This record gives sequence, structure tokens and C-alpha cells, in this order.
Amino acid sequence: GAAGPAGGSLMPEIHQQLVGVTKGKVRDVQVTLGKRAGEMGGQRIMIGVTCREMQQQVLPELSDELARKVKQDEQFRQAGTEEGIPEEEERSLDTFTLADLRIEILAEIRQAAEKEEIAKVTQQLEAVLQRSAEVRCEWGDLSGGKKSVQERVKEEEFAAIVGAVADRE
Repeated sequence: GAAGPAGGSLMPEIHQQLVGVTKGKVRDVQVTLGKRAGEMGGQRIMIGVTCREMQQQVLPELSDELARKVKQDEQFRQAGTEEGIPEEEERSLDTFTLADLRIEILAEIRQAAEKEEIAKVTQQLEAVLQRSAEVRCEWGDLSGGKKSVQERVKEEEFAAIVGAVADRE
């Protein structure tokens, strides 16, 4: 990606507008100012960006060594968590291969897709359940917290429906 004067990455908004620029050229870029801009925050401005240098990103070769490095980085992050490194993975780094990494990535993708699908089905079931039942009740003060009053009322209605169904069982 493109880098700014301090070497940090540019915002995606700027990066997208710089695609195709060549060395030595100036490109006008529109930017929306953030909150740190104070009263000007949220305003769009035009800035001129000069491309002083072009670099080609060099990707590492896909190899068992790269797979071990990725696994080592993952284990380092896991070690800093409450769960830590899973027992079955503690001694696997020496024999970890690119094929093992591919298997792990595929398993994580499948797990994420299943989790997303379960969330969608749950949301659909909750919506059908709420449309098929009517809840009449005097609510206490549901304001405050991170959720809106409407979201809290919806949760309370759903809880009342589930409670009523559970009582009938």
C-alpha cells in the first residue's frame, strides 16, 4: 500500500485515488477530515499529493518456513490470552508445513461461515417469532446503556415470548 511521509499507511480513501499515479506526478485527492480537525471535521477538502518514489511489494515465497513463521506468530498471540496455546499445538511448530497451514485456514473459513449462517438463521427465527406473537406489557426504564430504547424493548419482547413458550413446555 501507499505510505505517508512518516512511513505509515495512507487512509484507504486516499490510497484508492492514487492508484495509477507515476513517479514525479502530482495528483489531486479529495479527503474527508476526521474528528481531530475540530470544527472542520467532516468537511471534504482537496489536497495535492506528489509521488516521490515507487516501490514494488515483495511477497515471501510460499513454503514450509513461511507456514512455520505464520504459526509461530499465531502462537505468540495465543500465549498472551487467557486460553493460551492449545495443548495439541504446543509442540507442533517444528513439523508444521504449508499443507498444515492451508488446512487450518480452510477450517477457520468454514467455522466463520457456519457461525455467520447460524447467526442469520437465529435472526430469521427471532423475527418470525416476534411477528407471530404480540406482547402487551408495561416496561420499566429501558434507557441507558449502549443499546437504543427500541433495541432494548425488542429484546425484552423476545425474552417475554421465549419465556412464555418455555412455560408451556
